[in-house]
Amino acid sequence: MTDDELDALFADAAEYCEAQRQRLVATWGVDDAGRWDADLASGDIRFVTAAGLGLRGSVALLGTLKDGIWKWGWANESLPEAVRSGSCFMQELAERTGLSIFAEVAWRCTDEQAQGIAELACFAVEGDCPYRMHSRGVDIYCVVVSLAEEPAEGT
Repeated sequence: MTDDELDALFADAAEYCEAQRQRLVATWGVDDAGRWDADLASGDIRFVTAAGLGLRGSVALLGTLKDGIWKWGWANESLPEAVRSGSCFMQELAERTGLSIFAEVAWRCTDEQAQGIAELACFAVEGDCPYRMHSRGVDIYCVVVSLAEEPAEGT
């Protein structure tokens, strides 16, 4: 891909994710989740909005960012295999785009680049939203899909 084609791909991904964000705000009033809880091993994520609305979806871990180093989920042997496999599709982008970062185990990365990677992944799988979780000094980037409102208690 040429630089212009890469720029267009990342711009399309950012535009898609912004439209998805606006859809989530319009549908459920979600802008920022009040709380979240993820079980990466099972691929489940739950959000509770500031207004108390519960949402549940599936999550695919893409990678982690710590101290300016991105590490792909597929390369992180400390994660269960089921979790690692969620980011394998991103390796295909190395050949498609000509960017070696998609095939390298780890690379220097800024917050902005990590967000761009998450947006690109979300765009590629037509996900609901990219999501960054923070846990124990590490930013965990993932894609949320199949997000739906949880039934009210007692129904």
